Amino acid sequence: MYPQSPKPGRPWPRLASQLLPLAVAAALITATYYWYNWHPRFLEPGWTAAYHRAAGGWQRLPEVPWNIEALQVSNSGTVWALAGTHNSGSILARLDGAAWHIYSGKDWGVKEGYLASETFVLDGEELWVSAYDGILHGDGSSWKLYRDVKASALVAQGGRAWAIDEKGHLLQFEAGEWKPLVGPPAGEKWNDHDDWHEPKLARTPDGSLWLARSSLWRLDRGKWREVDTGFEDPSLLGVAGDRIWLWDGPSLRSISIEDESQTVYSTAQTGLAKGEWVYAAAGHAGRTYFATFRGMVEFDGATWRRIPGPASGVGQMTQVRVAPNGDLWVLGDIPNPAWKYTQIVRFLVPPLLSLALLAVPVWLVRSAKRTRLQEHQQVQAAVEHFTGEAPELLQRTERRLQKESSWAGAFVAVTLPIASFIGYLTLRTFWRSAPVWTFLALAVLFHAVYVLWRSRVKRRPKPWDPIEPGGPGYEWTDVRRSLPGTLLLFVLMNFSEVNRAIGDPVLWILYAVLVWSAHRMISRLLYNAAIRRGEYDRALAFVRWFHCYNPGGSRALRFRGFALMMAGRSREAEEVLRRAIARETRNADQAYALDHLGDALLDQGRYQEAMRSFEAALRAQTGFRRPYRGMAEALLRQHKDPQRALELVESIAGSSGPSRNRWTVNGEVRDDYWGLKAWALAELGRGGEVASAVENAFGATNLKSPADAAATCYRAGMAMLAAGNEGAGIAYLKRACEADPKGRRGALARSALEERKRLPIS
Repeated sequence: MYPQSPKPGRPWPRLASQLLPLAVAAALITATYYWYNWHPRFLEPGWTAAYHRAAGGWQRLPEVPWNIEALQVSNSGTVWALAGTHNSGSILARLDGAAWHIYSGKDWGVKEGYLASETFVLDGEELWVSAYDGILHGDGSSWKLYRDVKASALVAQGGRAWAIDEKGHLLQFEAGEWKPLVGPPAGEKWNDHDDWHEPKLARTPDGSLWLARSSLWRLDRGKWREVDTGFEDPSLLGVAGDRIWLWDGPSLRSISIEDESQTVYSTAQTGLAKGEWVYAAAGHAGRTYFATFRGMVEFDGATWRRIPGPASGVGQMTQVRVAPNGDLWVLGDIPNPAWKYTQIVRFLVPPLLSLALLAVPVWLVRSAKRTRLQEHQQVQAAVEHFTGEAPELLQRTERRLQKESSWAGAFVAVTLPIASFIGYLTLRTFWRSAPVWTFLALAVLFHAVYVLWRSRVKRRPKPWDPIEPGGPGYEWTDVRRSLPGTLLLFVLMNFSEVNRAIGDPVLWILYAVLVWSAHRMISRLLYNAAIRRGEYDRALAFVRWFHCYNPGGSRALRFRGFALMMAGRSREAEEVLRRAIARETRNADQAYALDHLGDALLDQGRYQEAMRSFEAALRAQTGFRRPYRGMAEALLRQHKDPQRALELVESIAGSSGPSRNRWTVNGEVRDDYWGLKAWALAELGRGGEVASAVENAFGATNLKSPADAAATCYRAGMAMLAAGNEGAGIAYLKRACEADPKGRRGALARSALEERKRLPIS
């Protein structure tokens, strides 16, 4: 009995195993999204509330649905708040009586309005704030967004506004438009990504502009002039009366607007605790109020004192505003008493989600490698069935795939790029200006350390290792396969820089894929066209040209072996195809190589070996039917078991009959099916059915192709000879010789004709 082609397995279990990780990944990504956009108060360390202090004491303002980030009070007492939402940008809120009137991005013409709270200022009743899309100006009844003008710092007064843009240039708004005023201070090194030196602008009552960044600057006659404070990275708290206030951590400093005289107040004088952060300052009627980490502090010019907070439990104050009538408006943080219990949830969930998300690509990589291992084992079993043993190269590949398909192997493949990314982020923590190429340097370092560690563990090379005994003891296979992921991560991290350097990297990847696909398609079209025309030497030349980068690869060897076999050079084809089989690991390609090798052995009259090769091809690829053609022809050439030959012919087509689809693994088989069927029917003595089968064979044959025409003529000739129609049989064999004089079928037809000449006349 000959083995049947393995039946295709049920697709749903395999499809489910591929879709399940994707479904889990989608669920985890959704859970992560909602987690980071879900901010219930019981999971927050605290929340911000706004308070108003008048003669009657403190009063809490109505709550804004989101966390208030900044507060402003106009001269008429109108209260504005800027609040940050967790998933749709920022909102502006104006207090109208006992409720807030909310303004969102759609009110000023954008989908999601992200606003910078540190640029939120009022000029009279008009509001200015830097948005993601520009600078927003309005009063609640009308809004205007000045697009393409972005501000890192902003101040407004008397109908005019000033802004520091991302490059450090000072812009001025006047007469309805923004105009450049002066460049960045000469001593400041401006960097788009410098988060340590956020600029702050202040406008003092005398009309002067002040800028605080790594130093303090005053605009004097159209140029920035540095004011020596002795502070490194001074924090500008605000303007109170005729003085500007700075803080550097240990002490407070006030600077006179008139003569720039300075006064320093130590923590012993102010009563501030060690490490107590000061956030803002505002003044009225000779008094200055400071918002600090531990509440409110008041300074009357001589005495420092703490002001009782608005309510018990209200801790740090982050902003303070003073109305013209002396009322205080502040932002205070309310600690969450349950935080000490719920913070464990907040700290544990993100790493657990990260680990779960990491597990998905590990799962996918392992699943893909296990599928690849199973396919390789199927190929190896097929080759072993044919040769009696598996080549050493296939055994090495199996051991490598076993290692890569383990959880540890998949984990390494996924985490090596991530380890490089984490290392880069850690480096940026200590060296904020670290260049982007350090990521690749760290990636190479991590990969090298892993290789050295694995090689040291292995110490003594084994004979089955992919390295030669006595050779270099380093195996780079694992890290070589993770390098594309590392490079992809690098491109994603630096997408804008890569885009500026070479253009859109996605397009470059698409171009590379298109070029490679075009190379494969053109080489295949030219090769197939040469085979169909019977130009086998030209087909071999195409293989050399298009596979010059890897002439010893399995694909090049398989194409070369098929062309040699079609040219009738069966011994050369056998040698080349055996080399291809030893290198090929893909199921379908291995099946084709074994099928071609079976044909080469068949042409040499080595029928038993040919049969084993065809059987191995059936084992290598599920649903593969092409080898049945060679198995049927092997029996017919030996004039053995024609009934079994007919059964094998029917197996070519399967239960649905001869396929017209050229895009299946079996390709077009209708001409082979009818030609071999005619031959088998003749051998069975069913001569009345032979002519019809021959007619069908020619109807299904591309007669413009010498190889196809010669194959059908050869089989028709052998069928007619077996049916006793000597004249028609010889005529068909001669047509085969004429159609493909330099090819395989022409040589077989000539051999058949010579054999007929040697037969005695009955």
